[in-house]
Formats: sequence, C-alpha cells, structure tokens
Amino acid sequence: MNIPNVLSYSRIVLVILNYLFLFQNKTMFSIIFVLIGLTDVFDGFFARLLNQQTNYGAKLDTVADIVLTSSIIVWFVMLFPEFFKTQLVLSLTLISVFVLVIMFHFVRHKSLGSLHLWSSKFFAVMLFLFFLHAIIYDVSTIFFYVLFTVGIVRCIEEFGILILNKNPPMNTKTIFHLKWNR
Repeated sequence: MNIPNVLSYSRIVLVILNYLFLFQNKTMFSIIFVLIGLTDVFDGFFARLLNQQTNYGAKLDTVADIVLTSSIIVWFVMLFPEFFKTQLVLSLTLISVFVLVIMFHFVRHKSLGSLHLWSSKFFAVMLFLFFLHAIIYDVSTIFFYVLFTVGIVRCIEEFGILILNKNPPMNTKTIFHLKWNR
C-alpha cells in the first residue's frame, strides 16, 4: 500500500467519521472537513512526487471523490435545507448532470470513473471552499451561482471528451490535451 492510496482510503474513512460530528460539534466537523480536503490535495501530489501513479490509485481517488462529493451534498441539505429549497432547480440540475456523466462513463467503460481534468480539480476546490464558507459564515448565493457554472462547464467538458474519444486516459487534463483515438 502506497502513501497516495492510504490518503485516498483515509479520505473515505474521514468522510464517514465526519457524519458523527455533523450536528454535534461544528468545530470538529470543520477540522475533519479541512483534513479531508488535504487528503484530496496530497494524494495526487504524492502520487506524482513519488512516481506512484497507478490505474488502481486513480480509480480509488475517483471513488473517494464521489464519496466526498455525495456527502457534501447530503451535509449541505441537512445543514442548510432552506437554501437548498430556494435553489432546488439549480441544485438538482447540477447533481443530475454529474450523475449523467458518471453513468455515461460507466456504461461506456464498464467502470466507475471520472476523468482527472483541470476543470474537475477547479470544481472540487470551489465546492470545498463553498461548503467551508457556508459552515463558518453562511451560504453565499453568488458563490453558489459561480459553483453551479463551473460545475456545468466541467461536466460539459468531460462529456465532450467521453463522446469524442473512446478511451481517454484518466489523467487527461483538458479537452485540448486529448489525443484523439476514435
């Protein structure tokens, strides 16, 4: 077991653990949430630094990302139900588009996955900061609209890559870096 995979597994465990603190201890919840974010940053960093990039690690990272993203949605709905209700259409649109891209990837490649695009990383940072801001201060509608836009653009890019390329590498950075092999 290498360091990047330990960090990805840690992210999954910390997400599950953080459900215990959701309503009990806001400070502990926030601290663990920041630790979760750090595992997301450092798993890829150490994989590249230590030359430990593997297909298994990329898939594990994707599973950990899906667990985290799904949990952020659940936590957000539980902590901020009124905001979620007021932004229901946009929220469900974004969630649906993400699910469609994941399902398309699964149907086409017979595996749970997502490309590690720069737009995906940017969206992950935005989602992390949006949720952290909401926990510490309050929910920002403007921040939500920016997050929504970034998320839709990210999904369009990944969907486009999956349509145009039968087997894109998991570590494709952007649609412009893609080598076409139809």
